[in-house]
Amino acid sequence: MEEANVFLDRHGRYVTATAAALQMLEVADQELSSFRVARTQGPRQQRLADWGVLVERGPGIGESLLVSSAGRRLAVTVLVTHIATGWQITIQPLDRPAEEPGVVRRSPEVLAAWRGAERRLADGGEPDRARDVERLRRQYGQLTAHLAGDGEDGEATSPNLANAAPAKT
Repeated sequence: MEEANVFLDRHGRYVTATAAALQMLEVADQELSSFRVARTQGPRQQRLADWGVLVERGPGIGESLLVSSAGRRLAVTVLVTHIATGWQITIQPLDRPAEEPGVVRRSPEVLAAWRGAERRLADGGEPDRARDVERLRRQYGQLTAHLAGDGEDGEATSPNLANAAPAKT
């Protein structure tokens, strides 16, 4: 099954997406290029930014909120990796709100956050900590599995741009 990928240039500007991404989000390529990405500014504060906000800390993994120009909101996980032409963002829909929209963590940061959440849970933390532990454990596993065998900077060894829809400008 084809991954739902969004491709950005080296400067973090939207280029194109795979047919799977367009189908999953139920949008046309032109519409996806106008989507904005929620970025956490502080406790419960968000602002909308362009796609490039996701690559500022890449390669990494996180959750985000995509917002269409019509106001449609989509919570997704994002896996951000380098490719030869820029960036690849693999997205998957979430069945819940994004926990930390726009926060992309590298593998050491995911591991540290996961271990910290485990310690807080063991110290009698609230039940929500168990959900945090599971989310961070899953993110760490996804990121390390994806980067295994990739270049030192997280560059994908064989990006499949053949299935990408052409960008329409």
